[in-house]
Amino acid sequence: MQRPHKIINLLLTGFGIVSSLLLAFGVIINFSNILGRYVLHVPIEWAEEVMLFFMIGVVLLGGTTAAWDDRHIKMDVLVRLMPAWWRSRLQLICEAIFFFTALALVFFGAPTVFQLYRFDQRSLAADIPMFIPQFIIPFGLFAMAFFVAMRLITGQWRDAPAPSEH
Repeated sequence: MQRPHKIINLLLTGFGIVSSLLLAFGVIINFSNILGRYVLHVPIEWAEEVMLFFMIGVVLLGGTTAAWDDRHIKMDVLVRLMPAWWRSRLQLICEAIFFFTALALVFFGAPTVFQLYRFDQRSLAADIPMFIPQFIIPFGLFAMAFFVAMRLITGQWRDAPAPSEH
């Protein structure tokens, strides 16, 4: 089981670096736009659009770490109130629901990305091919489903934090 954890840690580190870079570039663009708009009176026309695309990437790539660590947002109030035996089974069901929901969103979202690529649709301000920022949505969801599946396969779902740790 040591090898999967090394690969998972490598992937999580990569997603974390990309997510951090997107956030840093978004901050730089935002600062530059503020400087340009209020000091130089020359705003960057595409800044808001690109920052939005970057934030989507930050959330979906950063969400992979939350999925692996079982720290994603979930409605588990009833699960946490159950006795330990029921709680472990319900946690497994919740993990499966998360996994299949993410895969369903990938399944329904991927054709849209392919259409955007085929039609060469571009963003209004930055003139970026829209399939690039839209690709991050099914990719990020697939990555989250992958990490949830790895948690299930490696048995890490059993190591979920106790109710008092949330």
